[in-house]
Amino acid sequence: MTGTIYHSKLPLTCVNLDPADNILSLNRCSYLEERSILLIMSIMKWSEDLSVQVKEIDQQHQRLIDLINKLHEAMLAKQGKQVVSQIIDELAAYTVYHFQAEEKYMQQFKYIGYLTHKKEHEGFVQEVEKFQTDFNAGKLGLSIEIMNFLRDWVTRHIKGTDKQYSSVFKENGL
Repeated sequence: MTGTIYHSKLPLTCVNLDPADNILSLNRCSYLEERSILLIMSIMKWSEDLSVQVKEIDQQHQRLIDLINKLHEAMLAKQGKQVVSQIIDELAAYTVYHFQAEEKYMQQFKYIGYLTHKKEHEGFVQEVEKFQTDFNAGKLGLSIEIMNFLRDWVTRHIKGTDKQYSSVFKENGL
């Protein structure tokens, strides 16, 4: 089970997390009420079906997933705007870095799907930048719809578009 427990008064000895059964249980703690626990589950999980079989790119994809989960956890834990804004900025910057790395290899290896792939990247970057701008201006809050968009787009993009370049990247030594 992947998750984070947030509670300001909760000592670790009060919580049992059984990964085999995915069960969270509480030991008896005199000052704790069960309803005050917030267990935050990751919105995305890395799995082999997301692998493009290129170590460097898989590691970058895992980092993107980590950042999306970090943002999700911050949202559910109701962390302040400054904390959430920093995570959004980090996610936006890392996304650009990752896309540039993929596109560099696509150009280097003369990948036939480069232009279409680049357009998908540009569309996603525009959406993230719009969200980033609106969030920082106070026009938009972080919501589960936004988290679902990030999760779904990244999953669909990796499983669909990114997997199409795997053989070309591997044939060229990546």
